Amino acid sequence: MQPSMPTDKDVDQPLLAAYLRQIDHISIVIDLITTRVASISSKEHSLQRCLNAFVNKPLFDLIPELNTIKKEFKYSLKAGNFQNKINLGNCELNVSASPIKFNLTSTSPESDSQTSLQQPELILVHLSVAEPETDSSFMYLLSRALEAAQHGVTISDARLTNQPIIYSNQAFSKLTGYDVQEILGKNCRFLQSEDRDQRAIPIIREALEHGTDCKTVLRNYKKSGEMFWNELSISPVSNGLGEVTHFIGIQYDITDQMVVEGALKESERRYRTLFETNADGIAYYDLTGQCLDANETYCIMLGRKWENVLESSLQDVTPKNWLNKDQMLRDVQVEQRLPCQEYEKELLHIDGTAFPVNIRQCLHLNELGKPVALWLLVRDISRQKETMEKLNHSKQLLTETGKLAKVGGWEMLSDDTIYFTQETVSILNLTSNQSNLEALANMFHEEHRYLFKKSAEITLETEEPLDLNLKVIQDNQLQWLRVQGHVKLNELGSKTIVGAIQDITETRVAQDKLLKHESHLKHLAHHDTLTGLPNRLLYNDRLKHAISRASRENYKLAVLLLDLDRFKNINDSLGHEVGDQFLKCIANRSCKTMRQSDTFARLGGDEFVVLLEDINDNHDVILVANKLLQAISKPIRIENHDLHSTASIGISIYPDDGEQGDELLRCADSAMYQVKEKGKNNYQFYTKEINNRAVELLILENDMHKALQEQGFILHYQPQISLENESIIGLESLVRWIHTEKGMISPGDFIPLAEESGLILQLGEWVLMESCRQAREWLDQGYQFGRVAVNLSAKQFHRSNIVSQVKNALKEHNLPAHNLELEITEGIAIENIEVTIETLKELKSLGIYIAIDDFGTGYSSLSYLKRFSIDKLKIDKSFVDDILTGEGGAAIATSTIALAHQMGLKVIAEGVETEQQSAFLKEYLCDEAQGYLYSKPLANDQILEFFKHHKAEIRT
Repeated sequence: MQPSMPTDKDVDQPLLAAYLRQIDHISIVIDLITTRVASISSKEHSLQRCLNAFVNKPLFDLIPELNTIKKEFKYSLKAGNFQNKINLGNCELNVSASPIKFNLTSTSPESDSQTSLQQPELILVHLSVAEPETDSSFMYLLSRALEAAQHGVTISDARLTNQPIIYSNQAFSKLTGYDVQEILGKNCRFLQSEDRDQRAIPIIREALEHGTDCKTVLRNYKKSGEMFWNELSISPVSNGLGEVTHFIGIQYDITDQMVVEGALKESERRYRTLFETNADGIAYYDLTGQCLDANETYCIMLGRKWENVLESSLQDVTPKNWLNKDQMLRDVQVEQRLPCQEYEKELLHIDGTAFPVNIRQCLHLNELGKPVALWLLVRDISRQKETMEKLNHSKQLLTETGKLAKVGGWEMLSDDTIYFTQETVSILNLTSNQSNLEALANMFHEEHRYLFKKSAEITLETEEPLDLNLKVIQDNQLQWLRVQGHVKLNELGSKTIVGAIQDITETRVAQDKLLKHESHLKHLAHHDTLTGLPNRLLYNDRLKHAISRASRENYKLAVLLLDLDRFKNINDSLGHEVGDQFLKCIANRSCKTMRQSDTFARLGGDEFVVLLEDINDNHDVILVANKLLQAISKPIRIENHDLHSTASIGISIYPDDGEQGDELLRCADSAMYQVKEKGKNNYQFYTKEINNRAVELLILENDMHKALQEQGFILHYQPQISLENESIIGLESLVRWIHTEKGMISPGDFIPLAEESGLILQLGEWVLMESCRQAREWLDQGYQFGRVAVNLSAKQFHRSNIVSQVKNALKEHNLPAHNLELEITEGIAIENIEVTIETLKELKSLGIYIAIDDFGTGYSSLSYLKRFSIDKLKIDKSFVDDILTGEGGAAIATSTIALAHQMGLKVIAEGVETEQQSAFLKEYLCDEAQGYLYSKPLANDQILEFFKHHKAEIRT
């Protein structure tokens, strides 16, 4: 049973709140004047959180179905009596309304008097849904499961234009770093920031437009700015009429998986390169002898195609007389877990002929240490065998053959005397071709000396072949030798060992590289490839351990975030190769100022971070910051260029400014931007005031996002006048922001923020489109106004497809190209000369006008200016202000006019405010002017009045 409605005429706040908490269905308090939602109450907390997004919005946004009875509903609300049912397709919505008076009463602590604050009349609307019977406990469990889920879940409203998020679970907040209240009401695309050029974006857009399922992978960015890979699944939800009302998004963080997959792919690529290009045959067999893989060299040895080799077994390519011995060697290796063994055998060519090979057989164990397969490194030793046979016939032939094959010969007599061929003398760097068993053994590494002596003795006794791989250290260099030998009888009937010595160092080095590639990959994963410094991953790990240790041992640590000033100028002017060399020099210099216990890491681009552990006070940090500033500010000479840079350093202290790594880095980042704003080349400790300023900028940035979405920006237009006859030759578009709470905000406040946040791209595109639309409207009204001039920002000119944007704007609004003029500053023009020249050529080919704004304030070369495809130079207001003061403004203005006319360009002066300035410009033949003398920037309705009442004829 529902509680009874309070019957008092004046309902105070606690009484109303108590009543709302008791009812089971949704209750909404509506402002009768605006029909906006004043508050919403629901006993379901998860539902309450979703509904809060509609507070202060029209009731009809919350229940779009009410639009069908909008007039009746508004009238009934004011009458204070309304009951109706609305069909929602598969269920029925019961709506009832009751009038209430809502007084807010406060009691002053100084007196017992009460002051009633007059409030607008409100109406209380009850909503209940009649739907098929459901198991409420089961629905509760589903709700709990959704909140307990490890993956992020969002629900967005498909019926609203921006498709805002109306629900997100805790896992989504944990995944993105945003609180629920920061998420609700936003479109999910805010997670991509400016990174919109992704293959997944069109897939998602198409799914949303057509109301279909989709699953894709894209890059998202956490609140901290950290990128993470996200596997996103989107499913539509429809009502009983088949209309899509909501979208459910499920987000999985697969960053670790993507990093591992990337490393595995790189490892596989390197492995396959070494595998396929190895001069020796490489084959991979399971324990039954079935071939699983083989390189091209091995296939050529067997005379078979790769697919034929995989279809065959080791038994198929082994002569019958080797089968038993081959199987025995494999069994022993598997049973005794021998890592590697080396032996000789024969293999069968596809034509049926056998050829000798040397095999290095390595056991492959799985994660549990269980043998699963064998790696075979196979070398065709047919030529070596032929050489050995020829050695038996002639020592001279042995010598010559050894030189060709780089194999030395040796012979040991029964009295341990050893003779060497000249090639062996060269390989072992000997001074004589005669030695003895003890002396030769001592040449090998100490761990192999006894092995060689004992093996030689056994060979003489048993007549078994000798085949060893032994280490030698010569001139502090490790050398691997393969020593082979077999027993023969000399002319006197005595046993001797005749054999070969071969340098196999290169082969062993290649094998060692195979074993070391995993270690190398691990190093690459934790270090910056350019500078060799620890990367973000390793820095975060060290910071985590440092915080843990500082907490246990009760000491402080500092995080210094360092960003190079004006590094972009080096990259843009001299190229990325010079920029990379510059970063390496900065990294090397900075490391030298650090203690061994400190960490200096590169986060990316020109951003570095320092972790100082176990500091006594801020003085220790200041010393390091000053050393860094001094080291970085020294000139660096690269390719005959003396390059200069400074740094801005933000500092945060643990635990004063935060107890988590991301919190400390965020505070240091805020402090660093404070340094940037104050002129750079300095350091700044984090303070609460800095945080407050950062919060203000963040709020303003969020408001700017909202203004772009809700058309909170407008354009004013300032007329441009011909100084020859004072006719209108054009108008300059100037953007203005009317904030819903703060009123008109100066462009000087929001334009720099738009530049920094990247919103300038979206804002600039809107200004271009709106200017073309308005210009087309003026033409349709019969006004020949000349040209509308649009300013382009640096990012808009250099980082977006500005040519396509201009083409689209002209085409969409059917505006003739000669009615559009684009203005770029002198600084933008010289930022990347060659790119500027090509872009201006493309824009000029469309038929539009190009003007260089703020001319004279930059450092452009006249040689570059001649190459620019432009029509007009614009004299900066600062020079116009000084025309009559004798401070150089007149000289600059007259020089600019003369220069422009010599180059066939028009000249326009901005900021003209007095008749004296206008007369001066006319005297020196300046073509055009704009300023408060003629008109201030005007709104559209004021421009129309200006057109109608201007004394001169409007001309093109």
